Amino acid sequence: MPSLTLHEAQERAALLSVDAYRVQLNLDQGAVTFGSTTTITFTCAEPGRATFLDLQADSIASITLNGTPVEPSSASDGRVPLTGLQEHNEVVVEATMRYSRDGSGLHRAVDPADGKVYLQALSAPSEASRWFGCFDQPDLKAPFDIEATLPQDWVLFGNGAPEQLSPTRRRLATTPPLAPYFVTIIAGHYITATDEYDGIPLAVHTRASLAEQLDAQVSDIFEITKQCMGYYQEAYQSAYPYAQYHQAFVPELPPGVGAMENPGCVTFRDQYLFVGSISEGQLLERANVIAHEMAHMWFGDMVTMKWWDDLWLNESFAEYMAYRAMTEATRFEDAWVNFGAARKSTGYVMDRSPGTHPIAGMPAPDVSSALQNCDMISYAKGASALRQLAAYLGDDAFLSGVRCYLRDHAWGNANLADFLKAMASMSGRDLSAWSRAWLQTAGTDSLAIELETEAGLITRAVARRTTPEEFPAERPHVLDISGFSNGLQDVSLDVEIGQAMQELPDLVGQPVPKVLIPNASDLTFAAVTYDDQTTAALPEQLAQIPDPLARTAVWSSLENAVARAQVDPRTALAIAERALPLEQNDSILELVSKWAHDVYCRLFLPAQEQQRWASALAAVGTTILTSAEPGSSRALTAARLVAQCSADTTLLRSWLSGTGRPECLAGDTEFGWVVATNLARQGELEEHEIDGLLEDDNTAAGRLSALAAKAIRPTEDAKRWAWTQMMTPTDLSSEERAALASTFWVAPDAALVRPYVPRYFQDTVAMSSHTAGFALMSLAYSAYPVIVAEPESVALADRAIADETIDPVLRKAFTDQSGRQREVLRSREAFPAAEPATAG
Repeated sequence: MPSLTLHEAQERAALLSVDAYRVQLNLDQGAVTFGSTTTITFTCAEPGRATFLDLQADSIASITLNGTPVEPSSASDGRVPLTGLQEHNEVVVEATMRYSRDGSGLHRAVDPADGKVYLQALSAPSEASRWFGCFDQPDLKAPFDIEATLPQDWVLFGNGAPEQLSPTRRRLATTPPLAPYFVTIIAGHYITATDEYDGIPLAVHTRASLAEQLDAQVSDIFEITKQCMGYYQEAYQSAYPYAQYHQAFVPELPPGVGAMENPGCVTFRDQYLFVGSISEGQLLERANVIAHEMAHMWFGDMVTMKWWDDLWLNESFAEYMAYRAMTEATRFEDAWVNFGAARKSTGYVMDRSPGTHPIAGMPAPDVSSALQNCDMISYAKGASALRQLAAYLGDDAFLSGVRCYLRDHAWGNANLADFLKAMASMSGRDLSAWSRAWLQTAGTDSLAIELETEAGLITRAVARRTTPEEFPAERPHVLDISGFSNGLQDVSLDVEIGQAMQELPDLVGQPVPKVLIPNASDLTFAAVTYDDQTTAALPEQLAQIPDPLARTAVWSSLENAVARAQVDPRTALAIAERALPLEQNDSILELVSKWAHDVYCRLFLPAQEQQRWASALAAVGTTILTSAEPGSSRALTAARLVAQCSADTTLLRSWLSGTGRPECLAGDTEFGWVVATNLARQGELEEHEIDGLLEDDNTAAGRLSALAAKAIRPTEDAKRWAWTQMMTPTDLSSEERAALASTFWVAPDAALVRPYVPRYFQDTVAMSSHTAGFALMSLAYSAYPVIVAEPESVALADRAIADETIDPVLRKAFTDQSGRQREVLRSREAFPAAEPATAG
């Protein structure tokens, strides 16, 4: 199916106005296909003209336009030509559609725990036509009516409230105007919990086998939901715009899709109903996703982008507002700590990539091109830019601008120019220069503070702002500068840095701190470089800094510095080894532990040094576990770190059997899989043992863990099996393929997996002939051989990128991931291995 182009969308939007959709589904005709009849009424501004309808059908029974048959065979490449349009039109399409296994369209999953069936529809970005005929573009909005015939023991929910017409027929209430990519249903054996807030019906749905998790966690979900809804209604000064707010935790969303902001019926990955012990960091992550999707109900859903080039604005805004809501309305008052450690770092990674791009203003000639630019620049960096905008304008002016934007474009479509116009009108400031610098120019500025001192006092202080040579821009940075010594703050300054070199007279005369932290509140988006004294003092001083935001800013700066080959990854690991046992913030402890293992140790270090540092991290986990309160989030994070990093197979075998586990993890199957995967990595767990564990945990989560454990085994047979499952047509879902990809490249010797590097490029290109959208993107990123960071791997990527015929989504993935490999190679050149490499 050709990707819809901007030109085609503009022509169609100028010609048509869609009045209404009526979608009738037959979901009771088997496990492979379903019936879909769509009736669309629309007007044409120029009668006599022609257009096309989007439809990806398995087979077409009939198509009529204004009562006249349209030859079904004329529909090709997912498009139905509609000619001789009248002023008022009605098109009816009766088709058979195919359930998907990639998480998009109308996806059908069978729960291995009990054999029950679950459907969920993901229509974004252009997958609505996989389950009903439509004009699939964001600026052709219309009300939807959906009816379905389904097995008698199934339920049906969606954007509108459900009504039972008969034992086997359900109807959903007519929606307000929606873009087709927001339309969803869920159907099957879902179970439901209900509540209410301010007269708005609330519901949470999930699989029957997760009843225990739903019962234990739904009160927390509803609490966060109510707190965020109250916050947004006040912040936007606008009532919640839909008749209900349902949240469905569904199986097998595509990897990389945490949730989808369908109006009135948000769908979430059901991994957010946690199995096993739950850390405070996991609860915060779920709260963030709840808050993010709810922010979209106004910004993105009620007011929708005109075209996909403004998708960044939807996501950046929801990202920013979610952290505001959590900080100001929920118990997660330090949510910005999580943003700095978990989200913002991914924005820095993407902005360092050769595939970096401006936050806004990127050409999106078609839907596929727009999708490739929807990355963490769109989310994390964009949210950081909006946080800067609020600081630059003042919070009252920022919120007034948001309210103006929502009021002026309610139920319609808008773009960046409309947003900036609203902001300018409410603040009285011209934002053209700010927008050019922050939104329309790529790259990350570097910031540093240079001090001259005498007798323990600062005699001169200069801020230096360096913009990337290839992306020059005059970005103003609103931030703070803090200095700390032995746990006390002895320097504090709020400043706006708008010049390449700027004197800081307010620092003169202040005592020289042991560590000086520019951007201590993590307010701006910049690569901060510390002076040598600060870097040298961090192992001793970092844990003593009283402000968790400042500690997060330090960790973020270290990650940037390691990736830029400015700091040895061993230095970062040594700081982690000293600081983590003293870290009291659960988010920092959990996220930096993961950073230290996954990035510094397993990626940047050469293979011969990895186990030595993994064992050091296991010792850190043991130290923390010894002092942590039993059952606490801190104890859980520490135990997981030990289980992931330890080379002590006796301990791991004991924990796998359930003996001697930390108190909070008795009977925890998820923790058991962490232990099992580490044993499998070391070649200490056979396939039949993994199958035995799966028999005891025959759930969707258990299946994913078993696939990862099998793929990580260091044998030729294991890698050959995993590759076949991952890269050839099978009945595996996208989620199951991603589980295999998550561990496939892990090997004690790169020689075991090196032959698959060229096959990766061949097989993903082949897969793009029958896979697209989120499914192709998730596989391209998750299966990329980042760990095999060798010049030959980068050369293969360069050759693939040069092929102008490959899918843009693949080109983006190859560019970003090979850029990460280049960072590893530069780091290893700057900081050579301390130990000789082994043969192989």
